[in-house]
Amino acid sequence: MTTAEKTIKLGIVARSQYAALKEGIVKPQGASLEIVEVSPMPKLFDRMIADFEFDISEMAIVTYFQIKELGLPFTAIPIFPMRAFPQGTISYNVNSGITRPKDLEGKKIGVRAYAGTAGVWARGLLASEYGFDHKKSTWVLTDIEHLDQIPNPPNTINRKGDKLSDLITSGDIDAGLGIQGVDSPDVKALIIDVTQATADWFAQTGVFPINNTIVIRDEVLAANPEIAETFFAAYKQAKSFYLQRLIAQGPQARDEETDKRHGDIVGGDPLPIGIEANRKALQMIAQFSFDQGVISAIPSIDDLFVPSTRYLS
Repeated sequence: MTTAEKTIKLGIVARSQYAALKEGIVKPQGASLEIVEVSPMPKLFDRMIADFEFDISEMAIVTYFQIKELGLPFTAIPIFPMRAFPQGTISYNVNSGITRPKDLEGKKIGVRAYAGTAGVWARGLLASEYGFDHKKSTWVLTDIEHLDQIPNPPNTINRKGDKLSDLITSGDIDAGLGIQGVDSPDVKALIIDVTQATADWFAQTGVFPINNTIVIRDEVLAANPEIAETFFAAYKQAKSFYLQRLIAQGPQARDEETDKRHGDIVGGDPLPIGIEANRKALQMIAQFSFDQGVISAIPSIDDLFVPSTRYLS
């Protein structure tokens, strides 16, 4: 590292797409990266929001909408390191009387946090595709929100510390969003042919759901205005190495398998960057967030991002 280089602290979730950055093969021009991997993922967001621990960090996109609404000092660049289609995230207990998505109305549905991005996507899908009214169900939450300044709706119950997998297996909740690690014949996926349903939905909407973006502390941007563009360029270069790895032969990690599957569905890049390539997804998740009372106004998509990065791709 030369004396002119700055050290940038980057908070991420452990994923193969960051390999070239972690290994130092790629780095932002004029900067050295101190990379910190945080698990589980929600803790990364909490540490960035509460302690301003990182200069640059992954952030859940719905939480970022709330950050901008509250005027907190972070601004995103149009990089989206995590994507997930919601069709495969919805499960139910077979003893609940649920046989179709509309049957979720009036039921107790578990989700980690009401404003969690995966849950917002799933509720939005259920509403837009199946006519589900989220206000008619009771939402059982097992964790606190990243930002408690925005209150949850009255049809929520807090069961902090409980495990969603235990609640759905026992029948304490009728269904759940984003529940993992369940090994019970009583718990099944609500949407049976997830692959086909996902492909059909993407063909119809053109939306490739976004879960996370990248934010930079405004103080860092003020001191280093060039960091937004240089980090964007570095990530783009690191991603090119990653995409080569995806088409290589041999065993792959779970996140690599997911990205390959997404690439098959969308017919190309499983991690598209830039506003225009992601505008439809950003507009949809913003609308879903507003419809569900997670934010009070729909933001201007372009205004969410550092001005110098709005036209990068």
